[in-house]
Amino acid sequence: PPRRPSPLDPRSHLFFALCLLLPLFRWQRPAALALLAAAGVGYVALHRLPVRPFLAILRFLWPLLLVATVLHLTMTPGHVLFEVAPLHLWVTREGVHLALLTATRLIGAVWIAHALYRAL
Repeated sequence: PPRRPSPLDPRSHLFFALCLLLPLFRWQRPAALALLAAAGVGYVALHRLPVRPFLAILRFLWPLLLVATVLHLTMTPGHVLFEVAPLHLWVTREGVHLALLTATRLIGAVWIAHALYRAL
């Protein structure tokens, strides 16, 4: 399908990308990240960006997400939720929090970079 041009100036794309990237790596609370996700959806709608190419890119992120998540789950000290007995690995509450935060940040950063690439 032909690309639909964005109605906004290319400098606005850079501005919006920075406004989304900086809080993505600064904020940690789920409510703040949900607000940021809503702003990202607004960015996609405003700039008329297709979602399907981004979903295709996510296929290539799964191995990296899996490794990062497993490492955070099993290597972060804290309050133990359960133990994987044969391997002597412990899953901690803090590890779950860091794994979710890291996955959210990685997906968000790739999404913002892809949106910026598609918009320019």
